[in-house]
Amino acid sequence: MRKADDKTQALFDSCFEILDGPNAPDVTIQELDREVILMLSNPLNSNNYQEAYATVDPFLPAPDSVDTDDDGSTDTPLTAAEKEAYSTYVFEGYQIYQLADGSVGTNDLTDPDKARLIAQVDIANGVERLINYEYDSQIDADVPSLKVDGLNEGIEHSFQFTEDVFSTGDARLVNHKTYYYMAVAYAYNRYGDGIGNLSHIDGVYDPSSDPPRLDGQKLPYLASRTSANGPVKVFEAIPHRIDLEMDGVELNSEYGDGVELTRVEGRGNGGNYAIIKEDYLDEAQDSKYLEEPVYEAGFGPVAIKVVDPLVIPPGTFTLAFKDTTSDHNLENMIWELSGENITTVTSDQAITLLNEQVIFDLGLSVSVSYGYPAPTYPSDGNASANAGFIGFDIQYEDETDQWLAGLVDVDADARYNWIKSGTFLQPAVLGGAKDWAQDDHYDNYEANDPTDNDSPLDEEQVWENIGGRTWSPFALASYDTAHPIPLFNLSGVPSYNFSEKVIELAGMANTPSVDVIITTDCSKWTRCPVLEAGDNSGLTKGGAVRGELRRGLSVDKSGRNQLDAGFVAAEGFGTEVSGSPQVLGSDRAALLRQSDKDHLIALGFKEAEFKDVSFGMGWFPGYAVDVETGERLNMAFSEDSWLGKENGADMKWNPTDRIAEPLFGELRFGGKQMIYIFRHNTEDGATIDDQYLMPGYNGDGGTFAYDKLVSFDSKENLHVIDQNSNQYKNYMSVMRAGAWVGYPLLADGGTLFGNGYVSSDDCDGDEAGNDITISLRATKQYRPYAVGEGIDLPGPKLSVGTGYYVQSGKVNVIQTDEAGVEVLTTFGAGEAFTAEEQGYTLGGAAANVIATVNGGLPLYTFNTDALAPTINTEIGTEMLEEIKAVPNPYYAYSEYETGRLEYLMKVINLPTTCTINIFTVNGILVRSFEKDDATTSSIDWDLKNQDGIPIASGLYIIHVNAPGLGEKVIKWFGVLRPIDLNSF
Repeated sequence: MRKADDKTQALFDSCFEILDGPNAPDVTIQELDREVILMLSNPLNSNNYQEAYATVDPFLPAPDSVDTDDDGSTDTPLTAAEKEAYSTYVFEGYQIYQLADGSVGTNDLTDPDKARLIAQVDIANGVERLINYEYDSQIDADVPSLKVDGLNEGIEHSFQFTEDVFSTGDARLVNHKTYYYMAVAYAYNRYGDGIGNLSHIDGVYDPSSDPPRLDGQKLPYLASRTSANGPVKVFEAIPHRIDLEMDGVELNSEYGDGVELTRVEGRGNGGNYAIIKEDYLDEAQDSKYLEEPVYEAGFGPVAIKVVDPLVIPPGTFTLAFKDTTSDHNLENMIWELSGENITTVTSDQAITLLNEQVIFDLGLSVSVSYGYPAPTYPSDGNASANAGFIGFDIQYEDETDQWLAGLVDVDADARYNWIKSGTFLQPAVLGGAKDWAQDDHYDNYEANDPTDNDSPLDEEQVWENIGGRTWSPFALASYDTAHPIPLFNLSGVPSYNFSEKVIELAGMANTPSVDVIITTDCSKWTRCPVLEAGDNSGLTKGGAVRGELRRGLSVDKSGRNQLDAGFVAAEGFGTEVSGSPQVLGSDRAALLRQSDKDHLIALGFKEAEFKDVSFGMGWFPGYAVDVETGERLNMAFSEDSWLGKENGADMKWNPTDRIAEPLFGELRFGGKQMIYIFRHNTEDGATIDDQYLMPGYNGDGGTFAYDKLVSFDSKENLHVIDQNSNQYKNYMSVMRAGAWVGYPLLADGGTLFGNGYVSSDDCDGDEAGNDITISLRATKQYRPYAVGEGIDLPGPKLSVGTGYYVQSGKVNVIQTDEAGVEVLTTFGAGEAFTAEEQGYTLGGAAANVIATVNGGLPLYTFNTDALAPTINTEIGTEMLEEIKAVPNPYYAYSEYETGRLEYLMKVINLPTTCTINIFTVNGILVRSFEKDDATTSSIDWDLKNQDGIPIASGLYIIHVNAPGLGEKVIKWFGVLRPIDLNSF
């Protein structure tokens, strides 16, 4: 009785109106050659304008309170907003159907003989499968009906279709045949779906689960009943060749083509696979930074693609991200697109979730999402598509000679388990101790704390499979024996806290997108530290241990050190690429540990000569580039100096293919010649001093890493445990910049740099090898960035209203907070602000800021000249030969006819403006048509004369006159069937 009463009252309150779902979208169609493109939009009068549909269902009264502590008592009252959310259906996605004919309605969409689903999109919010349990009076039970199986990949508004899903033969669309489509929107409700205290309500109804979930929403799915202007529409599309449109047109693009984007300001990729054009990538060799890198078409940090190749205008356009929020939460940025002869277009949605917006006048669409990075360490709780991983690629100049392999991560064998993805924890955790070396990497990972609320950094093990499990983000690499992250012993006890701090500071969320190029062109090589990879200081050269600088003398590009004849000092001491020689100097020489002194003396140096010694620096045969910024990055590689037979003691990157000794199985891992990539971590400037920020490679040449590592002594306890010591901070300043690590081997039987490579004694850049490009892509959020020489502070006053990006130092300025209160705010390196006053103070002796165009927020330009269609009357003249009468001959019927009383043929491939005259063979005019319509390329003839009388069977002459293009004459033969007198 109570339910019946509630239902009756709800009907009365709603004036007995039926609940409407979101209005079906309008559909704009572009017909091309055997292809149709559908584009969705919601007009101003739609209840789903800007996809903001939200309607309260009066038949879903919310409870007054809920049980939040599982004590069986509903003692937590719901707020008015929570009650409204409980009963509200909100927009979720679209479904597009191909229909069998134009008579199909919304009630027929579940009949596969009449309608078939060809596309579905929905908001990327975790809502996927929606099942309605609808009451069936015949069996007196609720019957499940699958309404949608959502992709959960974001909203798209453009769709390309090239196949007929009703076809029983060749599925490709047929030109000049009519196809029928319908698009519907749908909303969902699951009792608030976890909002506030509603999170304690199970909104999912599933009687088949164990245990059954019987309190959830039985009808979570609500589809369109109407459009904004009446019933849900059926849309017709007739694919055809477009060459004759506009008196001859040549398309220079097709659906899905991208544009070449130029980055002016900002950084981030929103989850897009970005590729810098090769000539700009080459420019990164010598430039400190790329002011305006250009990205390959379709591979930019923002997805801009062609959706209507026939209407693209030529011109240059600007896409600018704007922060319009009072709290400056960049997740809620919008974008604006402006350009030549167009009205500025503003995004319908904030960039929080992926959304494709069609710009109809430009024939383009813009797809943007904020791009939540990989789970940070500690985790920030934000979800990211594919756990933040975008993709991996490796390309050889000669793909037939793939000479590089790698040490494959194997979870089941601790010796090979060097990538710590997953959820493994040793059972010992329950007893209060964690197995640091064996467990996978979690956030907030603390010793002897079995109760902490840890979250795995890569629960689904997405990041473990990069490059066949041979590459890893730095923050997921293991610190177990022979693995990439250092693990130092203090009095024989491993210092796991130190290693965990390395991983924490590196952070999964900081993982950049990079290209690593391995090349025999010595002019492109990277000066870098060589790290010891051996764990036993009793066996390694000079007593160094894994993670310290190798105690081998620094080498030039040919592998010679300062004791060798022919040594090139500019290369061997690093002055070729850095501002000062990478040598010990007097101060550091005085601090050498005894094992280092003994090692240098054994090499033939006297103590007075120690200051002029350089050790631990070599050349990596290649370079790395951050594809977000275009900067060249610092690198390092390792080798185990005890493994001389595996090239582990020569200070050169030259791994072997040997994994283990065949007789006793001792591990060799190709000499343990791991590759390390370090990010330019300016963005850490808000939390640490500039002196601990890893720079980019150009202008540094490895000097920063050398200076920070050369005096670090892992055998000195304070260096490892005292976070306030200079040596600890120095070492961590390098490790916290760790971005990627690879564990390469030669392919089985492979040759370093390829089979065609012939080495020489001198590295002059002329040796030809099979170069490799390794692409590693990670999702990064959009955020401020700018490049340039900047303004040195203290100095000039700031310009009010101008946005500034802090390159170095810390700047204190007045900012107005959300409450409208003026607050003195500090901005460090990597941050941006808009000046509200001319004055400022500094958080140190100096700072450098860049005056920006767009406040440092993402700003891009692109040009469409090469994509716009070309008008060419010569094409129009040539295409006259393609004008045809179909079917020809006509035998009693055609595929275009839809009823027994209909007679129909077509004249196809017509230009925009023309006259069609149909004659008998003796010259009598039967029918005339005037065409002046750019949206069609054919005319229909119902096989009647000018007076509406059916023609006789026989031969006819069709004359087409296209002013300015020419004429075409067609002979057509038709045999008409007898008139059907039984149909009416």
